[in-house]
Amino acid sequence: MFSGWVVPMHTASYKGVSFDVISIEDSAERALVEHLYPYVNGGDLEDMGLNPKTVQVQAIFFGEGYYTDLVKLLAVLQKQGAGVLVHPILGRMPNMMCSSHRVRHDAENINHCTLDLTFKEATEAEPIFVFKSAIVSKIDGLIVQLEDLFNTGADFWNAVMSSISAGANWKARLLGIWGGLYASFEAVRSLFSLDKKKYSVSSYASSKHYATQASGAINQLKEMIDLGIDSASSRTALTFSARLRNVTEAVANIKAIPQAVSEDETLNRSKTVKLTASDVSELSMMLDLICLAKLTEYATLLIEDEQETLISYELEELNYVVRNEVLVLINKIRQAQQADGVVSENAKTTAIYESAEALIEQLRQTAHDFTALVVSVINKKPPLVVKTCPLNGTIHQVAHRFYGDYTRADELLLLNPAIRLPNFIKEGDLLNAYAQ
Repeated sequence: MFSGWVVPMHTASYKGVSFDVISIEDSAERALVEHLYPYVNGGDLEDMGLNPKTVQVQAIFFGEGYYTDLVKLLAVLQKQGAGVLVHPILGRMPNMMCSSHRVRHDAENINHCTLDLTFKEATEAEPIFVFKSAIVSKIDGLIVQLEDLFNTGADFWNAVMSSISAGANWKARLLGIWGGLYASFEAVRSLFSLDKKKYSVSSYASSKHYATQASGAINQLKEMIDLGIDSASSRTALTFSARLRNVTEAVANIKAIPQAVSEDETLNRSKTVKLTASDVSELSMMLDLICLAKLTEYATLLIEDEQETLISYELEELNYVVRNEVLVLINKIRQAQQADGVVSENAKTTAIYESAEALIEQLRQTAHDFTALVVSVINKKPPLVVKTCPLNGTIHQVAHRFYGDYTRADELLLLNPAIRLPNFIKEGDLLNAYAQ
């Protein structure tokens, strides 16, 4: 007597679209080259590696809403590029591409269809001739990914707006969200002293054009935040830490606005409703996302411009700041998902969950790619060692003795922030330095 599967089962999905599975088959073949010789029995087999892993899935959609789910999956299958396939048994399988699909309807089975899907694992080819720096390629890919990150966030925002407009007590909910959006918009504009004529939204929104007005306000918020963070990053600062602090303080001030708007009546500009924390929860996530994208862009461009002068602990600090922002945002989205799941479970809530999962997946990928960029830049540098100062003198004399190049004195100062008197280095002091 069967008691059920002994392994935990996963809900099958591809690129965030879920489906039920009747059967699934995994296969892999090895690429072999046969070398045959005349008058010799048998032959030599040369192992050329594994061919792409193949997963054949028989999926099923049924019920009154089957057609909507089918169209959603077909739309995903039409898009180019690989994605994440969630295998019912093996779990997440990244870089999977659907090579073929067939849809089958049967007249005897109403509101029912089956799909035959074939997925293959995509592996990036290693170029034979590399004319472009690997670091430059990572930077270009990361900048493009940050643009897609905001678009994924916009999809999440639209899903939330659609869910609210179709739910109970939707008028009060929309009034609250718009009140929070309007007050936060005014606060961001005031924070960076931007033009009121160029950046403005109405204090009220019509139910007919609510989604369009909200999306327009979010796009304007992104533009204002980008300008504000650019302004903060361009301030004169003597050290790397001071420059980074200018940006992180601007980001912290922006992220604090939604909560301040919901708690401080002097910032609450809405004339129709008293704001609560729930009215600004989704907006808070969007502001966090916009700030994260801009902060990551700033860090990426900084690495591109100053990769030769940035030292290891500065690169590690950049990586920590970006990854910490990603973690905070993912946790905030997870908490919102749990709250939505407690309140209701319907088609609209499912749409929010799917868009949120797509956003979380892209946030993870952004954090991974940025870390890979930082690691690549660090690996280009010579290894750090601890050297004993061979003389009593200035930091320039020490640099000349270490490297035969006195102009690397500034590098030694960066590697040794504890030095307070660079003209009085004592013989026998232990100094951080590059091996070459």
